[in-house]
Amino acid sequence: MKSPILPILTALLLVGTTGCRWGGQVEQQEVRVGTQKATLSAAQAKPMPFASETANQLQQMLENKVESMKLPGATLYLSTSEGDWMGVAGKADLTAQAPLESGDRFRVGNLTEIFLAIVTLQLDEEDVLDLDDPITRWLPADLTQRIPDSSRITVKQLLNHTSGLPEPERDAFWEAVRANPGKQWKPQEVLDYVLDDPQAWEDRPPSFFKNDFFYSHANYILLGMIIERATGTSLPNVIRSRISDRLKLKDTFLEQREKIPGGFVQGYQDWDKNGTTQSVTKPLINPAIGLGDTGIISTAPDLVRLFRGLFLKNDLLYETSVEKMLTPVDSNEGGYGLGVARLPTAWGEGWGQINQTTGFSMVALYLPVHDLMLVTWTNTSDRNTEPVYEITRRALRIVLGMP
Repeated sequence: MKSPILPILTALLLVGTTGCRWGGQVEQQEVRVGTQKATLSAAQAKPMPFASETANQLQQMLENKVESMKLPGATLYLSTSEGDWMGVAGKADLTAQAPLESGDRFRVGNLTEIFLAIVTLQLDEEDVLDLDDPITRWLPADLTQRIPDSSRITVKQLLNHTSGLPEPERDAFWEAVRANPGKQWKPQEVLDYVLDDPQAWEDRPPSFFKNDFFYSHANYILLGMIIERATGTSLPNVIRSRISDRLKLKDTFLEQREKIPGGFVQGYQDWDKNGTTQSVTKPLINPAIGLGDTGIISTAPDLVRLFRGLFLKNDLLYETSVEKMLTPVDSNEGGYGLGVARLPTAWGEGWGQINQTTGFSMVALYLPVHDLMLVTWTNTSDRNTEPVYEITRRALRIVLGMP
């Protein structure tokens, strides 16, 4: 389910941050999956970085959390310059009782935004567009004329959610989704639920146009439209050519916009609010997936490879662009840069996302001070981010000790 960024729990305390770099690439064909080994590509995998006792603790913790929190399944991936560890527990499909596997794909929700931010910054580097361009330069007049003060809203304000645009997830939108759960939405059809709702504009924050953070999926829906107009090609083609192909992300796709060979795991939630969990992926319940604000399907190893290429190896952006990305505006959750959230933790400052989407919840976290990248996901979204937050916190405590 598309939803605003969820508040980071108050137990996350900012400690500080430094920078560090990865060592050379290690060619390796196996990665630890719990107490077993599983084959991943050489580009994805490195030797296990933790002692066997630590690895066993991580796997046991993951299995215990899946059982005690009654989760369908969960995956935990930890990566350092010394190697990778991956744990899986539970089921990919409750009906078929199919177990989760190391290469299973899942919905990444709001982390889709980092893909669009990377592309936008690349276009800025190439002088195709400018972050300070008003959106009226790139969007059709019949759309921008319906957005109050559109000539004052910039591309950068879409990226860091300071445009003041309202959130399209209002009652009327959800009624339409429930009435036709398989509908294939177009960007402007979703935006109509903002543009045609006077109350949505009345509900904007009083700090509008003071460059304050106010999260709205409308920002990245518009940004997806701008990218397509600036490049002359579709959003999935842009993401594939500019990010996935460069980094060899073999399991990363934009749902509803391109074919996904082999699909992805079942995601579950109590969609009807009747106390019964059901699959929301097969058959599809589609709350406007794949428009740029959400829609990326990926794996934990692919996401870690994305973070490496972005933050450590400059495979995607110049350092100056990464600095722009990591210059946050203040938010209640800790701060938001361009497509990525600043996540204060008890173990130091991190970058990534904590969010839920339809049938899934996840954490993607980079902790520079500890040379550590982490991805946690579970195929349910009934309890917001509580399960993935708890698994992440426990994993960091096992690996890094008490803060």
